[in-house]
Amino acid sequence: MKNLIEKIKTILSWIISKEGSDGEAHIIACMLLMSISSILVNVELGLFFTISVAVAKEVGDMALGDTWKNSVHDLICDGIGIGFGALIYLFHYLKM
Repeated sequence: MKNLIEKIKTILSWIISKEGSDGEAHIIACMLLMSISSILVNVELGLFFTISVAVAKEVGDMALGDTWKNSVHDLICDGIGIGFGALIYLFHYLKM
């Protein structure tokens, strides 16, 4: 278990170093939304809620003049955060 946590930390550090602070914010926000909403309600609603929030944020950004390229980049970071949030839920569910 400790080895797995260290691997996740290493992967997250590498991703954040490549994505910068904006990507880091998207990853962390979606990771928290996914893990907390999945633990409090259920994983299906947590996934739906997190994806809805991520897409709504990008639609809002585009309405305010952001480029499609930036939105795709942000959605990729959101997907990474959702994946890590699902892992956190899985660890909580399995009581690892």
